[in-house]
Amino acid sequence: MGERPIIVLGRDAAGTPAFLFPFAVLVRRMGIGVLTWLAQSQSAYNMGLYRKDIANSLDGALLQETLAVVRSAVPGVHAGWFLGQPERWGGNENPFIRVGRAPRGSCFEVPLSGPFERVVGKQLSSDKRQDLRRQQRRVSEQCDLAVGLPFDRETRELMVETSIAQKTRQIEEAGLPNLIDHPALIAFHRQLARDEMEGVRLEIGYLDAGGHVLSTLSGIRYKDRFYHINGSIAETPLRRWSLAQLLIHDLMARQCQLGAAHWDFGPGEGSHKALWHPDEIPMFDTFVAFDAVGRALMAIDGLMIRSRRWIAARPALRKVAHHIRSTYLRSMRKLPRAR
Repeated sequence: MGERPIIVLGRDAAGTPAFLFPFAVLVRRMGIGVLTWLAQSQSAYNMGLYRKDIANSLDGALLQETLAVVRSAVPGVHAGWFLGQPERWGGNENPFIRVGRAPRGSCFEVPLSGPFERVVGKQLSSDKRQDLRRQQRRVSEQCDLAVGLPFDRETRELMVETSIAQKTRQIEEAGLPNLIDHPALIAFHRQLARDEMEGVRLEIGYLDAGGHVLSTLSGIRYKDRFYHINGSIAETPLRRWSLAQLLIHDLMARQCQLGAAHWDFGPGEGSHKALWHPDEIPMFDTFVAFDAVGRALMAIDGLMIRSRRWIAARPALRKVAHHIRSTYLRSMRKLPRAR
């Protein structure tokens, strides 16, 4: 992905591993190198790995010293540019917040304690529960609707391919950058569909109407947490009946049965998340300048970030900006590709 991995391992006084930072060097505009989290442009969460007994004892000075050591060992790096970090994880504060904190929205999770009926009763209002039942009834009146939650490898592989195709069409229709079309990401999802990797399992569900896949929803199950990754919808008149919500409902029920403690919706707001009244975890970015070049770069980045947030807070300007970006991306896709 255009990055050079830089893995940092910190040890305690006894020489035992205490923390690990999966960094990378990314060359940005005008050949300026910055230190980032590895694959942070493709990841919803970015942070280091810490032993629980030492996470709260890591202060800002130690972390700054660690960054200085990395910078001295890696020529051409002028700044640290660490995005998309949750403020807390696993009950502990994220130590990197002591290096620097620029607010960056929130991520959202739904607790799945107890039977699914209890979760639904707690997280969904009676009106929303009635809406979901009505939506399911309306779709069932027009087709033989079935929910597929496949365990077999062949069906899982087929649903991954279906999901990629449906999502690609949706993204192109919206005129948005297609982040899921990267060959490495496609290969990763295909591998997860084939094999379970060190306790990480791809879960993928789908709505079927007479052999036609209306919608897919995929996520990754790790330990007691389900990470909602991607959803897709076919080009069908039935889209108006909130197919994605119907599928979330059924796949969440399955995760309750399997003993999951949390359904992690990830960062960013959305109506499909708000419906479930999820718990909110604030997120932040950290910007660190290592020299004068880095300070200039961070000043430019800071101005751009503040401008985007100012536009995002104004619906009319946000709509204009979205239209301009969509028009540009559609135009670029129409240009002949280099042979």
